[in-house]
Amino acid sequence: MILKIDILLRNRTSFSLQFISPFGTLDPPKCLSDIVEAVFGAVFVDAGLVAATNTVEHMLRPILDALTTALTGMVTDDVQSRARAMVHPKQYVHELGGGIMSVKSWREEVLAIKRSCPVWKDGGLWGEAQRDGSNHIGVIESFGIDIIGIEEKSSHVARNRACAITMEVFERNPELIEKLKCFGSLIQHKEHDASDDE
Repeated sequence: MILKIDILLRNRTSFSLQFISPFGTLDPPKCLSDIVEAVFGAVFVDAGLVAATNTVEHMLRPILDALTTALTGMVTDDVQSRARAMVHPKQYVHELGGGIMSVKSWREEVLAIKRSCPVWKDGGLWGEAQRDGSNHIGVIESFGIDIIGIEEKSSHVARNRACAITMEVFERNPELIEKLKCFGSLIQHKEHDASDDE
């Protein structure tokens, strides 16, 4: 078994990292993570912790080398810019969060009953969640207002795609982030003033 795994790892150059592109495939198939976990577990059980650690390092080395090459010799601003480009969209929205934004996943039929939100439907059309729908909707919310929903078969994929579109919009329009932050400050001051009046 170890020999087969090692041959697979040695031939890793045939694999591509296409699944880290922002819109193409944010969500690699679940079977990939299952395979990686199975390989690490098998090596650990068969050969121990040191061998499992070496296997992890061996599998991650091409990624680490690519990152090191991409970031070496760059000035700090360039490194930060590149690092931002490598952040997963869900992490980007989470970091932006701080009371400004959040992402949730809804079953389509539940969203149709409880909320109203523009939804980017399969096939590239805008619509609304349907009461008899069976998909999931990833919803980006800001200050209790649903901004956008993305329909997908999987809740995980719906959330990630909603975050990817949000990230793209904010990268193209950075002034929107500042406007949301200002709006958030106004709301906090009003809430604070209201609690002082009580």
